[in-house]
Amino acid sequence: VALGSIGKVMTIESALRLSRIV
Repeated sequence: VALGSIGKVMTIESALRLSRIV
């Protein structure tokens, strides 16, 4: 479960960074 939550956070952070760049 922990790994899954971490994965979700990573994807969310990456998405936010991409949106910021755009």
